[in-house]
Amino acid sequence: MTGLYLEEFELSQVLRHDIRRTVIETDNVLFSSMTLNPATIHLDAEDAKGTEFGRLLMNSAFTPGLIVGISVGNTTLGTMVGNLGWDEARFPRPVFAGDTLRVESAALRKAAQRVAADERSRHLPPHRLEPAQRVRSRHASGRH
Repeated sequence: MTGLYLEEFELSQVLRHDIRRTVIETDNVLFSSMTLNPATIHLDAEDAKGTEFGRLLMNSAFTPGLIVGISVGNTTLGTMVGNLGWDEARFPRPVFAGDTLRVESAALRKAAQRVAADERSRHLPPHRLEPAQRVRSRHASGRH
């Protein structure tokens, strides 16, 4: 599996990534613990029962990391040094243990960017791709 170079991305091209992932409670416990997030909505099942969700909620910071990981093989693997940032992230629906996440990516815009000489020495790309990624989840109960 190899990623794409900027020239290979077609605007609005949708990449449906073959990898999908069912998230489990252990993911939530490990991620919340590693990031020192003690929120009871992620770690205390009894407390979570009293929330609007009625059960443990996956840590929202886990989701974008998983999305990027799933998409790397088809988008940037071997073609860039690293992710330089995200402009926007939205979480329109909660993710729960047992949900299976599927990811789609699309190139929204390609643009040249100015790279200073000292940055070139660190192999930063002279072009920027603005991707959009969408997650489709199927809840363990079968709801979308």
